[in-house]
Amino acid sequence: MSDDEAKQRRKIQASQKREQAKRLEGERTTMQSKKKELEDKIEKLEKAKQGVTTALSSLSGFSSGLSSLKSSGGGSFKGDRKDEYVDELETATSKLSKYESSHKENKTKIEEKLKNLKEDQQRLSMSIGALDVRIGSLYSAAAQLDC
Repeated sequence: MSDDEAKQRRKIQASQKREQAKRLEGERTTMQSKKKELEDKIEKLEKAKQGVTTALSSLSGFSSGLSSLKSSGGGSFKGDRKDEYVDELETATSKLSKYESSHKENKTKIEEKLKNLKEDQQRLSMSIGALDVRIGSLYSAAAQLDC
């Protein structure tokens, strides 16, 4: 094989490596946009989690207030009024407890979803890093073939 043929072959190989690197750059761009979508979802869920946490804190405070009213045994009420007062407090406390329970379930679901999204985000980051290395090595190999 002559020098010209060898040079031509190296140029072809270098061109192929650059084309492969450009395809990988396209894949990397797609992965980066998916990662950005995940980051946006994570941010929204973090805000939702914060809102639920705040709501739970408020519910807890309100529940404590109702409990203290209930423990006062009806205050200055007597007879039927006292019984109605205590019944209404128990009904309100029960409804509040159910509401609080559903918020806790929602918070748990949000935390689980956040965990999964963060794992997906980490996998994408690792894949992007691996593509960066591969793209760099392809361009390097192409440059060496051009010499």
